[in-house]
Amino acid sequence: MKLLTKITAISILTLSAFGIVKAESVVVATDNYITSKLCAAAAQGNKAKLAREMKTAHLSKDFVTEEVKCNDLSFIAFVEQFGTKVVEINGYVTNGKYTKEPKSST
Repeated sequence: MKLLTKITAISILTLSAFGIVKAESVVVATDNYITSKLCAAAAQGNKAKLAREMKTAHLSKDFVTEEVKCNDLSFIAFVEQFGTKVVEINGYVTNGKYTKEPKSST
């Protein structure tokens, strides 16, 4: 019975550890600035929301990629570092000119 208890406890701890390791950070705009909204939408990988925010603010893709800074990083670098759909989002704002693959998380 002790062996079964130990195996059960180890299994539970191991599975709990996997849940903690796989937890992803979420980027959220903490203020109402359009640049914060753009950065958050891009990092979340939400292309529709990013496009909507850009359209609402009357910002071009060129302006976003060249002028918008997110946490003191260029827009492209920020998405590379914190984004969930890096190639899709950066490809969208660069009109398909983005070719860099995201870094492996291993």
